Amino acid sequence: MNVGPNAFKFYGNRQNTVFEHFKDIKNIYGYKPFSEENYSEICEFLGNKYFQSDNSYFLITSCVEKLKDMKIIFPGISKIEEIVSEIKVKSEENILSIINSAITDA
Repeated sequence: MNVGPNAFKFYGNRQNTVFEHFKDIKNIYGYKPFSEENYSEICEFLGNKYFQSDNSYFLITSCVEKLKDMKIIFPGISKIEEIVSEIKVKSEENILSIINSAITDA
């Protein structure tokens, strides 16, 4: 680009520039926005990962890696934490249900 570092000092001042470049990067590299469809796939993936470990850090990093692999633009970290929390609760409920069924059927 043959541009000095000071040229980038005001890069983000023009909001449209940031959005235009983000759109270009998304289109060139094939990234997709996070959506309900992605949400379902991520939840299924994390539900399976939960049985490897229920550690939140493990699940969050697994989610981030899956989003990268799927070329999905990351939602905010609070959304990722919310998804992991939901998966942990649902998975624990499923385990308790299985145990409860086994006890009552015995």
